[in-house]
Amino acid sequence: MERALRAGGVPFEVIAGAPAGRYGARVTFRSHRGCEDAVARALGTTVHPWGTPDWMGVRVHPDGRVHCKPYHRVVELDDRFAVVTPFTGTLYPVMASQDNGETELYLRQSHASDWSAFVDRCLAPLTTRSPFTFALSPHHAADSFCVSMRWRGSRIDAISVFAADRSLPSDRDIAGAWVAGLDDDDRDAYEAALGGVRSIGPRPRHGWHAMLAWTLEADGRFHRAVSLRVPIMM
Repeated sequence: MERALRAGGVPFEVIAGAPAGRYGARVTFRSHRGCEDAVARALGTTVHPWGTPDWMGVRVHPDGRVHCKPYHRVVELDDRFAVVTPFTGTLYPVMASQDNGETELYLRQSHASDWSAFVDRCLAPLTTRSPFTFALSPHHAADSFCVSMRWRGSRIDAISVFAADRSLPSDRDIAGAWVAGLDDDDRDAYEAALGGVRSIGPRPRHGWHAMLAWTLEADGRFHRAVSLRVPIMM
């Protein structure tokens, strides 16, 4: 990560997930204009079939292994996403990732809708009933609900639903609701991540919590994560 910073990488997001043992530590980088190739080289992704990534996710696993996941901006759907295109409907693409034989497509909903209806619609390829319990319910807001679908071959392996800050309450309310039901390790991981980004600089204009995410795996397991903003000092 130090090499990425020297190359022109800008950390803008810290991910705290539960269970913490599954997520480890995660930081996402973007690049200063003109530094994209240098940052990609610093993070070990010099060759990718889709070209230079627009963002890089650095993941430090609990056992110490480091892995960098590339993300590419997507404007239009094409043959790369034929597996999930039938499920996208009125959603529009934002970005995608191809990593270790898996492809993941991220989409956003442009219009406001009920959160529960959005979740049910997005999870339909895997289940008819959502397994998630929400301690807080995101409210209607345009361009604030997102979904990602991950697949290998022709099989969808996981679906994640996201609520961005425009649909969320205050940082204080989010923090109180998010830790509800977490065990000690997961609570400590979240509080350490939040404390870490708060120690870097002043509170970002839109708050510390950029996005909340809930993921359902094809085998029925589910987990959740929060995206915390890094106050970027330019």
